[in-house]
Amino acid sequence: MKHPDPRNDPNRPPDWSGFITGMKTAIGVPGLVMSGSFIGFGALVGGSGLSLGHGLFMTFTMWALPAQVLFVQLYKQGAPVLAIALAVSLTAVRLMPMVVGLLPRVRMRQPHRLLEFIAAHFIAATVWILAFLHFEHLDRAQRMPFILGVSAALFSSMLGLTAAGYYLVHELPPLAAAGLIFLTPAFFFISLIAGAKRRTDLIAIMLGAILGPIAYSVAPGFDMLIAGLAGGTLAFFISGKINGTKK
Repeated sequence: MKHPDPRNDPNRPPDWSGFITGMKTAIGVPGLVMSGSFIGFGALVGGSGLSLGHGLFMTFTMWALPAQVLFVQLYKQGAPVLAIALAVSLTAVRLMPMVVGLLPRVRMRQPHRLLEFIAAHFIAATVWILAFLHFEHLDRAQRMPFILGVSAALFSSMLGLTAAGYYLVHELPPLAAAGLIFLTPAFFFISLIAGAKRRTDLIAIMLGAILGPIAYSVAPGFDMLIAGLAGGTLAFFISGKINGTKK
């Protein structure tokens, strides 16, 4: 009879040593990459005529640079408030698969709903990829605290760096600010490749990269969702065909 792995026991209470592990993980390269990105975002806010309070509020409530940058760009163009709200909401669609895929891997038999809502808010590209890379080395009871630890370290730092970028606006040219913001998606893409362990993963990444620009030209706002679903589905069937041929 096979005994269940005690590391995956859903009946255990949260192990808060995972919180410290998460904070330590965030302070390394991920924190440095996001630091540059949020300094760039703060500079964009400062150059747009928005106040520092607006920039901090966006970081606090949106916690996703594509949505924050889009808000600033549409504001500078004089877009109506409703159009800005709709466009920003559409960019959040890409985060839904991340939340849906991650939360079941941390949920305990007696779920802590408040912690789950907090974790769901902070699950964006960097938090998701760090969880993806580290979960297999963590007990199930450590996973929720790990997400919260990563989130706490990054969130508190990025608020300060948004403010720093805001006051550096006259020292940082717009192109430099835009380049700094690009660091986060570049880190996410490289980390995805580094964490790919199966042929299916690599095929999915390659197809997603090819389909992304096509989906953007057809359905902006839903492009990442479409490219991810289509690329992942095609990768699943292609990998199955390859494995079937080998047999």
